[in-house]
Amino acid sequence: MAPWIGAEEDGTPMGRLAGLLTATVALVVGAAGALTVDRVWLRPQAPVAVAPSAPPVAPRPPPTPVDSGPARALVVETLEAADVSARRISHGLYPLRGAGRPADATLDLVSFDCPTAGGCGPVLTAIEARARSAGLGLVGVRGGDRPQRPVYRALVEGDRPALALRAMPPGPRLTVVVGQVGREPALLDALLALPAHVVYAVLPDSPGAGVAVQRLDAQGREVLVHLPMGADEASAPAPGAVTLAADPEAAAARVTQLFDALPSAVGVAPLGGDRVSASRRHMVALLEVLRARGRAWLDGDQGAASLAAPAAKALGVRLGAVTHRLGKPGDDLATRLKAVEAALVLEGRAVVLADATPEVLVALRRWLGGLNDRGIALLRLSEIAL
Repeated sequence: MAPWIGAEEDGTPMGRLAGLLTATVALVVGAAGALTVDRVWLRPQAPVAVAPSAPPVAPRPPPTPVDSGPARALVVETLEAADVSARRISHGLYPLRGAGRPADATLDLVSFDCPTAGGCGPVLTAIEARARSAGLGLVGVRGGDRPQRPVYRALVEGDRPALALRAMPPGPRLTVVVGQVGREPALLDALLALPAHVVYAVLPDSPGAGVAVQRLDAQGREVLVHLPMGADEASAPAPGAVTLAADPEAAAARVTQLFDALPSAVGVAPLGGDRVSASRRHMVALLEVLRARGRAWLDGDQGAASLAAPAAKALGVRLGAVTHRLGKPGDDLATRLKAVEAALVLEGRAVVLADATPEVLVALRRWLGGLNDRGIALLRLSEIAL
């Protein structure tokens, strides 16, 4: 197996695999360039004839992906032979990063849960053996794999990527997004006291948004843009909210403005928006901005009529879905957290959207502190989105 996949790292877990294979070319060019550097001595040098400089060589474009169909079939067959059930296999997109690639470049992705017995190693070894017999290679991540995190690989044909793989560690996995960050600046220290892989949805127009993002970025935390969306005709929209009163182009311009203000954000977490999310024209306009920038959409509780999830899948926008809310008025936090625990046992996964209130943060910090003892992996949104 090749030791690593070249990537321009962007600070996110997904960035470790991104920029697929471009570094192979960079290594060759870089090594050749290093050999041409002459030592400069601190004494007069005899004049030498200088040959005319050659015109600059245009950088080689990154390799384009090949058809993922054969590689996908090979992987699914291998997973089935390894007793990985179909419900533990998902299909999605992986964002490609690196010099020469557009922001919306993606590679087809197969994500699967590793068996409890044996873990990910035997499955990846079996995939590599099948791939080699089919003339494909399997390459890994520069810097190696990290414990209790997803394992990333890519199938390649020569120097061209064919399919990304994401092997999820055995056991239940949890993603926690704390919303409405920035509304209460006094809570920022309590927010930063949460575990490192908690995700934060920042209200961009809130009084504490700027300082919150600076401190979150400095600690390498994952950030989302919280996008207020008008809920219904009887409710006054929040400042800066996207509503049906605005045309789709204006809604898209608003999202573009928010990403320009929060460039580190990996995606959007909508806030409200029953009626907007039911408008195909508005949702397509919003999601096109995410697609062009390679960002994800966190699908919340916009209602049964919401078109957000199907539109995101149709456009190729990576998607995560909230399964539990924490902090609504009248919530019994202990009961809510027990429901999340039950889902982790029964389903093996949960995505919690929690409001940033003092009561929620106290309960959340105490509950998250025991995850390792309970065998629960805390993953970022970028690690679970498809």
